[in-house]
Amino acid sequence: MESWLKESEAVGLDDLELASFQVTGRGVRSLQYYKEGERVLTVPYGILWTVEHAYADPLLGPALRSVQPPLTVEDTLATYILFVRSRKSGYNGLRSHVTAFPTSYSSSVYFTENELEVCAGTSLYTITKQLKRQIEEDYAGLVARIFGQYQDLFPLGEFTIEDYKWALSTVWSRGMDFVLPDGNPIRLLAPFADMLNHSSEAKQCHVYDASSGNLSVLAGKDYKAGDQVFINYGPLPNNRLLRLYGFVLSSNPNDSYDIVLSTHPTAPFWEQKQKLWISAGLDSTCTISSLSPIRYRKMSFDTSVFSDWTNRISPSCKSTLRME
Repeated sequence: MESWLKESEAVGLDDLELASFQVTGRGVRSLQYYKEGERVLTVPYGILWTVEHAYADPLLGPALRSVQPPLTVEDTLATYILFVRSRKSGYNGLRSHVTAFPTSYSSSVYFTENELEVCAGTSLYTITKQLKRQIEEDYAGLVARIFGQYQDLFPLGEFTIEDYKWALSTVWSRGMDFVLPDGNPIRLLAPFADMLNHSSEAKQCHVYDASSGNLSVLAGKDYKAGDQVFINYGPLPNNRLLRLYGFVLSSNPNDSYDIVLSTHPTAPFWEQKQKLWISAGLDSTCTISSLSPIRYRKMSFDTSVFSDWTNRISPSCKSTLRME
């Protein structure tokens, strides 16, 4: 992969190397001193995994364009990865990147039912269950809309639901998201840059140049030769790190507890709850993150929504209600 990257004019590879680290596993090691803010690596636009490149591919592009409405960004990139992996010739550079991907992941969608039951009652449990169902539904949709329609491009033996889940996990754990100057989002995978592990001690340091399309990584802190080079995935709590990336941090400064609020039209006082949540800027089913240790989140709302509610509560119960 490194030879292909250098031929493609990636910058910075001579001063970096892939290495195995005791805690994080495979990562990137510095071979020189870097001062915070100094450029470490630049990956040119032409070899990034993007939706635009998927659509521009002479074989894959026509099949993608035939699907209406278009596939989601995640499904397009996952399909692109599986397509390249399945090719027996050509795509040598991209295939060398695919062979560097993990063959399996430890994110929560790979938990067995017994393992997931340990998380029962948490938002991780609920969201993982939803994700597993969504993966099954989305895969069935892909088979009906594109895989089954172009079996010469997508042999179903290499595009199974397990293959699809693996490709999705690759996108979730290795994708980078940016907002372009026009406000539109872009998600991409950058060869070699996706080998950089996360550290909350590093500043967010990967940047996308909208004019050139290149992806650059800057030093998120000072490094000396032999140090592992990190990027910062963002202020993510452990439940999200586990769900998307398959790891947690023992001392995560951004850790939080998710409180899931939900209701249903058949629940008592449903209309009043709806009005209350809307006035507080919430939805009927939402997740509130509060930093650990849990702090109460003060919300302002129109207390008039309580009027009908409190009128329907017996006088003996009203004496126990206190509203600030």
